Amino acid sequence: MAKLIDAETVKEYLKRVIWGADRKIDGWVDVMPAVDAVPVVRCKDCRYWYAEIGASTGWLPCQEIATERDWFCASGKRRDDDAAD
Repeated sequence: MAKLIDAETVKEYLKRVIWGADRKIDGWVDVMPAVDAVPVVRCKDCRYWYAEIGASTGWLPCQEIATERDWFCASGKRRDDDAAD
C-alpha cells in the first residue's frame, strides 16, 4: 500500500543524518514514485449528508443510500459551515 509523506520533511531529515550528501538527497527524493492523492470528504462533513441528532448513520441523497458518518464517496463536497464535527 502506498504511503503519503511530506517530501520536504524527508529531505531535511536525510540532510541531518547523511552528512555531505546535501545535493544528492534532493534528487533522490524527487525521483521517488508518488501517488496522485486528493483529500476525501467524510459523510459527516459533507454538505449533502444529513442525520438525525445523535444518530450514527444518515442519508446521502446524491447516492440515495444510508451511510455511516465516516463513509465517503466521489460526490462529497465539504460543508462551509461549522456544523461538521
